Amino acid sequence: MNRSVSEEPSDRLFIAFRLKKIELRYNPVYNLKIHKMQEHVSHVADGVDVIRDATVQLGKETDEIGKDIKNLSDIAQRNEDTVKGTIFFSDEVLGTVNSVTEMSTEVSSSANDMAGVVSHFRM
Repeated sequence: MNRSVSEEPSDRLFIAFRLKKIELRYNPVYNLKIHKMQEHVSHVADGVDVIRDATVQLGKETDEIGKDIKNLSDIAQRNEDTVKGTIFFSDEVLGTVNSVTEMSTEVSSSANDMAGVVSHFRM
């Protein structure tokens, strides 16, 4: 049985669109902060060591976003240096969260205490 192109989930799940880009920068001393960036912006602060290009393609509901952010912060917790990653929102997700101005996740200084993952959205 052939599936039409419109039924294929791959566009939603695996393709990161370029319309919105969010840069993630983590320093173990401070909280994880994710700020909205303009399209095609390549901003790297002084002293930022790109350990891993941690790209998460979000084709899911907004309540799942915190889990992906936590995964990136877990990566950062295992490294002493700064981790920089990028989160891309697909067109479908942009339909829901295209007015996001800032997301911030509280990260404990202890890798064993990752209890609170809090995402802030301005809809």
